[in-house]
Amino acid sequence: MRQLRLVVGIIIVFCVATPSVTSAVEMCDRSCLIGILNQYLDAVCKHDPSKAPLAPNYRSTENAVEVKSGKGVWTTVNTLGEVQRRYADPINQSAAFYGLVQESGNPALVSLRLKIHDRKISEAEWTIARKGSIIYKPEGAVMFTPPKDMVRPEHRSSRESMIAAADSYFSGIQGHDGNITLAHPGCYRIENGTWMVGVLPGQPLGNIVSTNAPLEKGGDGIKASYFANSQCNTGFPGMGKVTEAVIERRYSVVDEDAGIVMGTVIFKRVPGVMQQGSPMKWLYLTEFFQIENGRIRGIFAAMESLPYEIQTSGWADKKR
Repeated sequence: MRQLRLVVGIIIVFCVATPSVTSAVEMCDRSCLIGILNQYLDAVCKHDPSKAPLAPNYRSTENAVEVKSGKGVWTTVNTLGEVQRRYADPINQSAAFYGLVQESGNPALVSLRLKIHDRKISEAEWTIARKGSIIYKPEGAVMFTPPKDMVRPEHRSSRESMIAAADSYFSGIQGHDGNITLAHPGCYRIENGTWMVGVLPGQPLGNIVSTNAPLEKGGDGIKASYFANSQCNTGFPGMGKVTEAVIERRYSVVDEDAGIVMGTVIFKRVPGVMQQGSPMKWLYLTEFFQIENGRIRGIFAAMESLPYEIQTSGWADKKR
C-alpha cells in the first residue's frame, strides 16, 4: 500500500509540474495577428528580415515560387501603397493583406497570407501582379477597393457559411454553371484592379442578365472589358472552354468581423487551348470574397499566370 501511495504521488507531481504542449503555445487574438502582419510588412519595406518575428521553419513563396528569406519582395518592395486592407483569423492563426505596394517606384497589386504559430511567422504566401500581368490596372485597384468597415451585425455570417459561399463560386466555374454560386444580385468582381462584371455599391441594379448568359468580353482574366448588366457569376459556361477545373482550393483566412474570406486556387486549363499563339497558362489567384448574409457581395482578386513548368501553388499539402 505504501508503494502504491508513493507511485500515485509521483504521478501527481509529474502532471502538475509538466505543462502541456497546448498551454505552452501562445495564441494570437485579432489585434495580435494584425500587429504581427504590420511588423512583417514593415520589415519587408525596410529590407530587413531580422525585424520580423520569423519562425526557424519560416517558408515563403511568391507567385508559387519558393523564395528564401531576404530575397524577392525583401529586396524589391520599398513602401506600402494607397490601398491597404488587413484581415485576421484567430481560429486559424492567420492574417492577410490585400493592397498596393511600391517596387522601385512602380506599383504592384499584392495579396499576402501569413501563418502564425506561437506568435512567430511560419509561412508567407504572396500573389503579386505587376506591369505586364494579365488585365493589370493599378489605378482601378485604387478606385475599386474592399470595404474599410467591419460588416454590420445584421449582415454577418457564420464561418462555415462564409467558406461555403466562397467555394460555391469556384464550384460554379468548374461546373460551368453560375446558378451554383451563392451570390447577391449584381455581385461584382474586380480582377487585378480591373472591374470585370457586376454592379458596384451605390449603383442601381438595372436589368441583370441570366447568370448563364455568355460574356461577349471579359471573364477569367482573358480581356479587360466590362460587361454591362452582369454579375460575378455571369458567363460561367463560357469559362468552361478554357478552364477544366479549379484545383488546390484553400480558405486560409476567414475574417468573420470584416465579412471577408481569402480563397486561393489554381485554374487548370483545358488541354490544347491556345492564347495568342501559345498554350494557355494555368492561373494562380487569390480572391478576397466580401460575404453578407451567407452570399457573395463582391470579389477582389490578385492573380498571375504560372510558368508552364509550375502547376501547383507549393502549398497543396497544407490543409486549412
